[in-house]
Amino acid sequence: MGISTSEMVSMMEHIHVRKGVKELRHFKFMSKSMDMHLLQEHRNLSMNHFLYSFIVYTTSDTDKNGLYYVIVPILFTISTLTSLLMYCKVHRTRSTRMGIEDRMEQNTITFTANNKHEDVEVKYESPEDVVGEFYFYGDNTVLNRGDIILTSCISSTGRMKRWLASTKGNDRSLIVANTLRDNPTSEDWLQVKSLMEHLRHIPKHENVVGIVAADTVQIPYYIYTEYITNGTLRDVLCKAKHEDAYAKNIYLDGLSGYSQISDVQRIGSFLMGPLKAIFFLESIDCDHPAICSRKVLLTPNMVCKVYDFNLRSATKKMLSNIKFEDNIRLPWFAPETIFKKRYDRESDVWSFAVFIWEVFSQGASPFDGLDLIKFAAQPDALPVLSKPDLCSDSLYAIMTSCLKVNPLDRISLTTLKTRLFQLLENIA
Repeated sequence: MGISTSEMVSMMEHIHVRKGVKELRHFKFMSKSMDMHLLQEHRNLSMNHFLYSFIVYTTSDTDKNGLYYVIVPILFTISTLTSLLMYCKVHRTRSTRMGIEDRMEQNTITFTANNKHEDVEVKYESPEDVVGEFYFYGDNTVLNRGDIILTSCISSTGRMKRWLASTKGNDRSLIVANTLRDNPTSEDWLQVKSLMEHLRHIPKHENVVGIVAADTVQIPYYIYTEYITNGTLRDVLCKAKHEDAYAKNIYLDGLSGYSQISDVQRIGSFLMGPLKAIFFLESIDCDHPAICSRKVLLTPNMVCKVYDFNLRSATKKMLSNIKFEDNIRLPWFAPETIFKKRYDRESDVWSFAVFIWEVFSQGASPFDGLDLIKFAAQPDALPVLSKPDLCSDSLYAIMTSCLKVNPLDRISLTTLKTRLFQLLENIA
């Protein structure tokens, strides 16, 4: 059924204007000859259809060779092209998303660690992770990020998250993939990249976890480190304390089979490696605030290796972002670090003394139940760490000379190293 110009005018009653946007509200049809199908069709008119009808109405009185046959085809063409472009854009976005999902599925690995773990599915942080090349340190091997297989998450604390990983089609040993957690900023990524570039030019140290490779092609950056099979020193200390036979064999080789002096010597060997690592990190402009047993890994040969350190230039920002009241390493931080965000060699002296106490206490928590508010009001009221059963009087004296609230009252890190070395040599 055709619609004349007069009928079109009667169809449009009003356009409701709300919040500055013109909306097509409703039409009132005056013609009794229009059926219900046509009524529903016009109620569903889009703004483009309404504009088209309106132009037909306003130009219908002109000559057929005039404005009507010029404007209407142009606007119709524009409307058609716009719809086509939008369809192409939506289709392209949909195709891209499907491709991304397919690529992520290809990089999903299901891994069963052992009877103590459930199957763990690990995906790369983003689909773009599978591109970019990087070199392994110490050789000329070039790998693509897609050649690194992430197998299972490794439980850890701190700002880094870690996975057990390996390389495709290669006989290399297992490695650990490390990257930032908790929505890092661009500045955080820049600091990590600076650390990775810095580590490319430093020598290896027997008491620092080895850097295998670094991938700074694109965010998220990854740093790949050697995999230490025996876990953390804290794991061994805690298992030994709870009568775990395997851990006791590593820790003390059975208390009944060794004298007290031999036991102290064995435990003391756990201190020298981390202390050497602190001096080494200082020599390469790196820091490790709040050294503790959970930040020390143990090799099958009982060699301690420190991990999770950072550039000295990034320490201040790292400390400023720490919520000490929620930090599991709170007891190892020096008072000036907690309350003034200040960190220096004297702070390392405090932390290492607490670490000594932890080792000889078989992984016990120092300053258990420490009240930060009370401590801030009365620093001298900090409870004194009691002497562990396996700790000698001489070693305990060294510890207490380090645990002074005023940094200037503590012995120096060099003095600590000298006294500790002498003590262990005398025991031997």
